[in-house]
Amino acid sequence: MPAPGLEFIALCPHPDDPKREIECRSFGDGEGPDPVKVVVQPVDPGPPRPVTIEEFKNFPVAKGEILLQPDQGHHTVNMPVVAATTARQHIVSGEILGYPFHVRFTPISYTFDYGDATDPITTSDPNSPYPNNRFWHEWPRTGTFTISVTTTWSGAYQVAGSPWVDVEGTLTTTVSSEPQQVSEYHILLKHPDTPDDPGYGGYPGTPGNPLPPDELPGRPDHTITPPDPVREDSPT
Repeated sequence: MPAPGLEFIALCPHPDDPKREIECRSFGDGEGPDPVKVVVQPVDPGPPRPVTIEEFKNFPVAKGEILLQPDQGHHTVNMPVVAATTARQHIVSGEILGYPFHVRFTPISYTFDYGDATDPITTSDPNSPYPNNRFWHEWPRTGTFTISVTTTWSGAYQVAGSPWVDVEGTLTTTVSSEPQQVSEYHILLKHPDTPDDPGYGGYPGTPGNPLPPDELPGRPDHTITPPDPVREDSPT
C-alpha cells in the first residue's frame, strides 16, 4: 500500500488515442476500459509519480530458506560447507481498487555471509546442494558462526490482465541459519587389539569430544599408543 498521504490511481488508454493514458474514472465498477498501469499521487492535488517497489514492501515476499551441508550444525576447520538458498522469482496476488493485482518479485543478487569476518560472497547464483553446488566456504578458525543470505529483489506488477510493468527500486530480505559450531579435530590411532573400544567417542580430539580452541595436539592425553613390537624369536 502507498505511504500515508498517497493513493493509487489507475491509468487506462484514452478512448480517442490508445497511445495516451488517462485516469480510469470508472475503475472498479465493471465498466469502461481495463487499466494498463497504476501510479501513485498525493491525496491532495499534485503530480502523480511511478509506482516504486516501496509500495509493495508489505506484500508477503517469499524470502526462501538456507540449505546447509553438512546440516547437523557441527563443522570442521578448513573443510567445505555448502550454503544455498531457495529464494526464487515468485508472484503474490491481491486486490487494489477492486481489481486483481499481481506483484512479481525477482531476485537479482544473493549475498552469502558466513559470519566469520571473511568477505561475504555476492553473486547472481543461489547455489545448489552438493553435488550440484557451484561454490562453497571453508571456515579458517574455530568458533560459533551464523550464516545469512541477503537477497536483493526487483519488482514488477500486473493489473487486470495488462502487461507487466517494472517498478523502480529494489528491496532486500535476509534469512539466517541456526548457530554453527566449527571445531578442530585430530586423528587418534587406537590399539589394533581394541577395534571396538567403547570409550573411543570420548577421547579428546574425536567428534564426540572436540578439542577446545586453545588446546593443540601433543598433550599427554593425546598420546598415540603404538602396536606391540614384534619379537625377533616370534614364529613367522
